[in-house]
Amino acid sequence: MLFRSSDYPPYFGNEIVQTLDKRPVVFAGAFNGKHIDNMLLHAPSLRINAFEPSPSWSEKLKTKYQQIPNVTVQNILLWNEESELFFDEDSINGGLDARVIESPVSGNEIRIPANSIDNILSSEVGSIILDVEGSEQKVIWCCPAKIKLPLVLVLHFPETFRFLEPG
Repeated sequence: MLFRSSDYPPYFGNEIVQTLDKRPVVFAGAFNGKHIDNMLLHAPSLRINAFEPSPSWSEKLKTKYQQIPNVTVQNILLWNEESELFFDEDSINGGLDARVIESPVSGNEIRIPANSIDNILSSEVGSIILDVEGSEQKVIWCCPAKIKLPLVLVLHFPETFRFLEPG
């Protein structure tokens, strides 16, 4: 089932979706798909590459979008290189505070494959949407081969933009 735009605030409302071009969208931190639903509501043919590191949410998304060929879902964490990282799914809160962590703390963390946009995708991207709880710099500055201007960059927390400096 796809959500109606009235079910959630228009995180990706018509004004943003209209700025997207025909190049694929990268959406890191796809969570439960509500924002993908809103994008598809306004642009049904938009090509969306969704990345969700939580195995449970990723499986739900794969099932939800299996009949929509322009949406692909991968259970991988976007990062700056090929790696395997510890990930706290935050299953107690339904994944709302899921995040990458340096080392296990509680024993509930899982190891997740990670890789860069350049290594995963074969085409250029027109938009990158990040809901990656502090890993924005790792994701953005590793994919120069795939980013061609103009680029639409949407951050879940706009205040993280100040951290997007090369390095």
